[in-house]
Amino acid sequence: MIEAAVDLNNRHPDRLLVLLEHHVDFEGARITVLGLAFTSQIDDTWNSRAIPPPRGPAGCGR
Repeated sequence: MIEAAVDLNNRHPDRLLVLLEHHVDFEGARITVLGLAFTSQIDDTWNSRAIPPPRGPAGCGR
């Protein structure tokens, strides 16, 4: 059950990008991504979902 929850959480950002690509024209657009999560007393961001690798319209080579 935990693996299914992790898998679902990992797919959400990709699903959002698919929906946006179907409804928004990114040609020549400038995109700003806001919303970095912060937890006090923790300095490790390794594998953090708050810092995703570049992807989406710019990350797909468009």
